[in-house]
Amino acid sequence: MSNDAYVLQFPPDYDTDEWIWTSKGYLPLELEVGGTPPARYSLTVFNPTRLAQDVDAELADNSVFHEPNLLVVPTVDRRSIQRAIEVLANRDFRGLVPE
Repeated sequence: MSNDAYVLQFPPDYDTDEWIWTSKGYLPLELEVGGTPPARYSLTVFNPTRLAQDVDAELADNSVFHEPNLLVVPTVDRRSIQRAIEVLANRDFRGLVPE
């Protein structure tokens, strides 16, 4: 698989609303990785603070927190997310669960 054969799909209007997503500390994304047919992944990106809040809230109601295709980045912004995806691409996207 080619490391550069992927498309990362940000939500509509992300460019104008990036500051909102950054302040929320999470962002749902879609990733399409080359091939015929391409593999599709639904990703959830968190910053560490928001992840801790969500884990605490989930554990208060349930006995487990589980989130497939979870990425944790220092800041939920385009630059940090793209760096994380590049790391995953260099690892051939191993560990991600396709839809």
